[in-house]
Amino acid sequence: MKVDIWEKIKKMSMRTKRLIALAFCLVLLAVAVVQNASTDKAEAGTPVGEGSVNDASDAVVEGKPESVGVGVIKVDDKGEYFAAVRLNKLNQRSEAEESFNEIIDNESSGENSIADAVAKMESLKQISKMEKNLETNILARGYEEVFVIIENECVYITVASESLDGTEASAIAVSACEITGYEMDDIVLKGVY
Repeated sequence: MKVDIWEKIKKMSMRTKRLIALAFCLVLLAVAVVQNASTDKAEAGTPVGEGSVNDASDAVVEGKPESVGVGVIKVDDKGEYFAAVRLNKLNQRSEAEESFNEIIDNESSGENSIADAVAKMESLKQISKMEKNLETNILARGYEEVFVIIENECVYITVASESLDGTEASAIAVSACEITGYEMDDIVLKGVY
């Protein structure tokens, strides 16, 4: 029985395997959301506080009050959170690359379609390089976990941090602008703990 399953998995296309992995991640995410919603923590999983990044609000987490800035959210397991967002990004990028490769490899694709797919593939590689450079830069600031994704004309940055003061948030945003070339208004920063 065990051998039959592995043989079936080996025969599946890469796209099918990725879709199964994505479905599995979505199930895990749904379970996490349900667990988070059923906890006694009133603020769990939602942004805490109001106003600018410099403002702070008291939240009760595991029985002790903590001062957290706006844009900081509590998750049950930050390691799992970062793993899930990385896997989601990897799946999205793999699907996009596969789609571009299908266009490039298809004999019936026109020259314009192929050139467009090659350009998009190169753009995706440049974006991935910028994301990695920005993550490395932010990790050097002392954060234990960082996730960066550039999409929809914005740079989304998530750091493992219980609080983000205005000075630190500004420094991260300035680094993001320098590395990516995006404007300050296009930078979205949040903390996860």
